[in-house]
Amino acid sequence: MRSVFENSAIGVALTDLNGRFLATNPTYQNAVTRTRIPNGSFLEITHEDYREANLALVTELLEGKREQFQIEEAVSV
Repeated sequence: MRSVFENSAIGVALTDLNGRFLATNPTYQNAVTRTRIPNGSFLEITHEDYREANLALVTELLEGKREQFQIEEAVSV
């Protein structure tokens, strides 16, 4: 699993239940420079047009309405 994570052609970020980054792969780090990866929530770097929808997904997760979710977002560099 580690090899798939580290060598993925797409950026992958794992967060805790509060949205704080636990791990990011090299592709993600190249798309979102280390200086832009916040110590806080992934919502800090989510485009404002998508924050409300992403926050709703987190809320559903915390309320037990879903077991997991994944989101795909384009990163402008």
